[in-house]
Amino acid sequence: AIVTLLGPGGIGKSRAVEEAIEPLLGAHSIVHINLADLMPDDGLSRRVSHAMGLSAGTDDPVGQVRSVLAMNPVIIVLDAFEHCVERAWEVAQWMTDDTQGCVVLTSRIGVEIEGVVSIRLAPLGQDDAIAMLLERARRVRPDFGEHTDSSVLAQLVHHLDRIPLAIELASALARLCDVR
Repeated sequence: AIVTLLGPGGIGKSRAVEEAIEPLLGAHSIVHINLADLMPDDGLSRRVSHAMGLSAGTDDPVGQVRSVLAMNPVIIVLDAFEHCVERAWEVAQWMTDDTQGCVVLTSRIGVEIEGVVSIRLAPLGQDDAIAMLLERARRVRPDFGEHTDSSVLAQLVHHLDRIPLAIELASALARLCDVR
């Protein structure tokens, strides 16, 4: 199976994958590869086979990855797949009818692979975003927001697009300032 988590940067795609696969750690091998630094001439399958500890001397890295997925319950996580979305065809070639493993992609843009399951992560709801802001900010400034109108907090999380990473970063600034 191929699963893609879609959403803007900072929405929590990588964290969601980590939390989802954590219970599987004993029964599955996990190969996690960040593709943010993948260069146009780098081979995706070659990079994955190297991360799996396979021989680099093969002329068929696609076949190598396909063989491992067919025989083993391996989860390959390809983080920041938007950097090589044009190589989706390689990922599709790793899969066979008897594949025991799976591939999880995180991406800011959609991936065109037949049979892929796509899950779009949405920003937090306003109440959850405000709760996260208060909880994180109060870690560095316990009195943060105590005398702040809720509409001001709502406006702040709106400007942060209710994206978890943006809220985390803004919360760190609570040490320096309060909202009014």
